[in-house]
Amino acid sequence: FEIFKLLVILMWKEGMIKNADHSQYAQISSYIDMNLKSTFRIEDLCKRFFVSKNTLYKLVAKNTGMTVTELILSKRLNHARHLLVTTDLSITMIAEECGFSNQNYFIRAFKKSFNISPLKFRKKMQENSNDILAYGFDDINTHQSESNRVEK
Repeated sequence: FEIFKLLVILMWKEGMIKNADHSQYAQISSYIDMNLKSTFRIEDLCKRFFVSKNTLYKLVAKNTGMTVTELILSKRLNHARHLLVTTDLSITMIAEECGFSNQNYFIRAFKKSFNISPLKFRKKMQENSNDILAYGFDDINTHQSESNRVEK
């Protein structure tokens, strides 16, 4: 037992235990990423990763500066952004794919987070990709700057 205590103290001094915390957070984060469509309950995450609620909250806050709920919402919204750009799925389908049971809540959360509705975001991204195709990637910033000056 004394050897184990000395090993833990040595690991702590060398920063290895801190890395274990990050590794545990990485596992939790990956699990959330792989299961965005699921309903998450804090208790279920704690059981799955053998941590207390307090430990889960601290791990997430230490690694992200967010609460667990904020982390899940952020991951869902970022995945929704990706789907809006890369697929033709309807807003309803994207909301479902990202774990939102209510389309209206999804739209409100997206707008609050990105200051634009999902539909307008998709249209804006499509317009930008058309500009890139028409003008070439290197010329897009010049074209947008010129069009902004004309609009003003």
